Amino acid sequence: MKYEQNSIRRMRTDDSAVGHMGSLFQVIGIFFIGMMIIAFSTDPVKLGIDKGELPPTIQGDAHHYVPGSEGGNWEKNWNLHDHFNMSWDAEEAESDKWFVIEFLDTDCPYCWTAGEAQSQISDYWGDKITQVGVVVALNIDGHSGSRAEIEAFQGKLDFEGCKTTSNCKDRPGDPHNFIYIDDLDASSMSAWNLRGTPSCFILQPNGLVYFGPGQGTCDDIPATLNELFPIGQGA
Repeated sequence: MKYEQNSIRRMRTDDSAVGHMGSLFQVIGIFFIGMMIIAFSTDPVKLGIDKGELPPTIQGDAHHYVPGSEGGNWEKNWNLHDHFNMSWDAEEAESDKWFVIEFLDTDCPYCWTAGEAQSQISDYWGDKITQVGVVVALNIDGHSGSRAEIEAFQGKLDFEGCKTTSNCKDRPGDPHNFIYIDDLDASSMSAWNLRGTPSCFILQPNGLVYFGPGQGTCDDIPATLNELFPIGQGA
């Protein structure tokens, strides 16, 4: 009799264990089915710098210009991807800012001239975009770079050496009140597979490329921004 009772208890325990295991496998199965649904229903994002692709991040110390100061403030380890809104919806989130990225060399004559256009972009669309200047030093005779020159080019400070032999205070345009990233080692530029300056991009708030070298040059950035945010129509 005692043997039969023990057998019954073991059977009940075994049945309970089987029930728990069955529930566990059901949960695991539902989890994997859910992951498969997400995988097959979500368009994969391609990495790259062509339109519709997600570019590599830009990471480095960022310089913030402070009006009236001889220089400004440096922010450690600024990371572009940290500022993306990956859940951005074009129809529902009109307040999210887009990005205008310019890779530049402070000794590049074209970047020197483009300083005025970058100032105008800030004036017209500063409330719609986050502007980022990524400063490199191209491997060209006469080109060199330093943080002092980055600060001077950005803020139009009295410093000899911009555009190789010019004083930075004479750069066209106004002081740039958007951030400049120290990429003098060209790590970000190399990751983006760029070969020259200036190189300009417009990124959506979720980071995907909207405009890049495949769509035009830096000279086309203002017209493209005006298509997105027509001047005079307000926020």
